Amino acid sequence: MSLLPTILVILLRGLQEPGHAYGAALLGLASMPGQLSRVIQDPTLIGRAVSEGMRWMSPLYAGASRTAAYDVVIGGQQVRAGDRLWLAYGSTNSDEAEFENPLAFDLDRPKHPNLAFGTGRHSCVGSAYAPAVARMVLEELFRAAPEIALDAA
Repeated sequence: MSLLPTILVILLRGLQEPGHAYGAALLGLASMPGQLSRVIQDPTLIGRAVSEGMRWMSPLYAGASRTAAYDVVIGGQQVRAGDRLWLAYGSTNSDEAEFENPLAFDLDRPKHPNLAFGTGRHSCVGSAYAPAVARMVLEELFRAAPEIALDAA
């Protein structure tokens, strides 16, 4: 058995998902200057900012597809046997039934599970690694550039 495919997946996710995580958190914070200022002043909030960033702009947006085995109604929508369904994990993180004002980045949002990295056997291998790297990157960035802000132009 070759370990090469597994190693490639781990390395690719190891490079890609942390960038998504800290990029989303930084953009969310920078678009809310008051929240950015709070996080720079209190670095213990960085983990919370990373978590909210991943919910707000999920790094893993699309997931598994399935073919309906029988007719069923899901969320008021008729699905017929043979219809192809695509699970968009990221869209669940914008569900108004689960998140108040889901399109807003909100550092103070109550903790709530989300599907930023999928779940179960469809979970991204970067789900533990990415937040840890993102937290370290933002800690160093805010320490080095505490006046960071979006360009007004």
